[in-house]
Amino acid sequence: MLIQISYFFLLKIILFFPVFRKQTPYTFPGGTATIIHHNARRTAEVWMDDYKQFFYATVTAARHVDVGDVTERQRLRERLKCKSFKWYLENIYPESPLPANYLSIGEIKNPSTKLCIDTMGKSGGQPPGVTGCHGQGGNQAWSLTGDGEIRTDETCLAGKEDNSLNMEKCSTNHPNTKQQFSYIPITKQIVHIKSQLCLLLKTPAMQLTLADCNSISEENKWELGHFKHVS
Repeated sequence: MLIQISYFFLLKIILFFPVFRKQTPYTFPGGTATIIHHNARRTAEVWMDDYKQFFYATVTAARHVDVGDVTERQRLRERLKCKSFKWYLENIYPESPLPANYLSIGEIKNPSTKLCIDTMGKSGGQPPGVTGCHGQGGNQAWSLTGDGEIRTDETCLAGKEDNSLNMEKCSTNHPNTKQQFSYIPITKQIVHIKSQLCLLLKTPAMQLTLADCNSISEENKWELGHFKHVS
């Protein structure tokens, strides 16, 4: 039970860290944010396995805070034979917005323009936008999941009948074909599986749309943060 509570606490850190940081009534030597970053990063390094990338994508400032030596805590976890973070997501909290299986986590950047896909602070039912890549996560932190979803929290990208792109609430029961994409590392293209069209940044309008795949065009090339090459 204690381990389950620890895992649940980690997810709360990822999802609600900015709110907690602003609302905490306490002050600490060295600054409140620094201390919270330090403690949260230590927890992530001990317990989250590869999923710590979700924490760093959301709270990028934590990367620059000294984590200290967590070797003994990691050894304690091994001695206790604790389950993996993936096991927790699959068996205890499968409804978590963190996907148990993922292929990438971080920015989705068009290398020719150095622009990244951004929620622009919008909610579901609205189109995403693009802004300069800032490396701070937040509205530019996306994950390509094992189910083919491109999601941030509980919001997924979806292709529409008119080939425009929208943000929708991610499907909870089974993958929604409108929300499924694949990534081709060699050509750096993101393919909408249902339509077999590629994600394209239309310039100079700077709009995201789906269009015929053209391996030569720079407008449909994308780089995914921390992409896992699967053989």
